[in-house]
This record gives sequence, C-alpha cells and structure tokens, in this order.
Amino acid sequence: EFDQLDAEVMEVLVDAITSCGNLLKARVTLAEREKLYTQLHQRAIGCYGDEDPRAMDCLCYLAGVYSEQGRHDEALEAYGRDLAETRKALGEEHPETAGT
Repeated sequence: EFDQLDAEVMEVLVDAITSCGNLLKARVTLAEREKLYTQLHQRAIGCYGDEDPRAMDCLCYLAGVYSEQGRHDEALEAYGRDLAETRKALGEEHPETAGT
C-alpha cells in the first residue's frame, strides 16, 4: 500500500507512474486504475503540493478514467481544475493554455 511508503520513495513512484500512464491503460482495469490514480494523486499532493504539475498529471489520468467510465461530470471537473492550475502556473498566453 502507498501509505506505507516514505516520502522519498513516493516521489520516485509518482514520477515513474505519471511517466508511464499509457502503459497502465493497456494492462490494468478501469477500477484498478481509478484506485491507483486516486491514491497517487493524494500522495503527489502530499509530496509536492496540490498545484504541482505532477499532482495535476495524476488528476488528468484520473479524469481520463472517469471519462472512460462514463462519469463525464467528474471528468470535466477534474480536467477543468487541471486547466485552471495550468493557466495559473503558465499564464493565459502560454502555448499550452492559449485558446483553451
């Protein structure tokens, strides 16, 4: 369980899992991914803070799972939060946020 990992190990785990999110999609069920990304998002917030890009990556992966499950309101809320944090961090004119 993630709760038993120390912060240093968790940082490495967050980085590794967010880097290979698409690989998980092919190998793990939606329910398992939802559980994993929920735990990972919570731990990423604990390690980095809720506005950190790594925490937002975890939130985006979770939003994708919500969307695949047909939970579109929850997905839209999560994607909206990510966009708001990205705009705050990068600004309205940054290529990743301009026109969104």
